[in-house]
Amino acid sequence: MSKKFSYERTIHFFDCDPAGIIFYSRIFDFSHEAYESFFKNLFPEKNYFDDDLLVFPIVHAESNYLNALKHNDKILIELNVENISASSFTLIYKIFKAEIECANAKTVHVCVDKTVWKKKSLPQNIKELLKEYLH
Repeated sequence: MSKKFSYERTIHFFDCDPAGIIFYSRIFDFSHEAYESFFKNLFPEKNYFDDDLLVFPIVHAESNYLNALKHNDKILIELNVENISASSFTLIYKIFKAEIECANAKTVHVCVDKTVWKKKSLPQNIKELLKEYLH
């Protein structure tokens, strides 16, 4: 049985456009907040966002909007791992308001050796922890 990770957030006024719904690019901000929280949960002893050796840049991102999200809405972001390869992993985000899916997103992250800025294999410990969330 795969583990589940979720992240809660409230839609702020600054997240919205003049129509009163979230500005389209904010889905990626919300997803990245969930991703940061996920990695902090997986690796409480290591900050991969300030690491001197490894980084995991996003090389592909996509999103879909299914229902409106407005100022003060409480949202739940479910994060799952869709795929793990030798040097990358794919995360899926489903964004819910009151159990209704309002948006979803996908990001593909590549493991990069920060000392030479070249792609490298994912460390085994990271692969093993990510596998626990593979759906």
